[in-house]
Amino acid sequence: MAKGLAEAKERLREENLEATDREAYRQFLKDRQYEISILASTRAEAELEGLRKGIEQGMEQGQRLQQIRIAQSLKRSGSPVEFIAEVTGLTIAEVEAL
Repeated sequence: MAKGLAEAKERLREENLEATDREAYRQFLKDRQYEISILASTRAEAELEGLRKGIEQGMEQGQRLQQIRIAQSLKRSGSPVEFIAEVTGLTIAEVEAL
């Protein structure tokens, strides 16, 4: 089908409608376009929120990994378990398990 032919057919059908039906049809199209816009906006917001949560989770995991690395280093250097727990925020049990 030639480019624009479908749109031309639709316009021709629309032009053949009674004035009240044509207006109702145009309102329907406006409403549908609005619905599509709302759905697209909602989807974009949801994707953005998912991205934010993913970044936040990644940062938390990175901080946790850093705490563990610091604790391991302090443990290798002979620091007391209680000191390591206090400095890193890990529990004594977590430090002992390293």
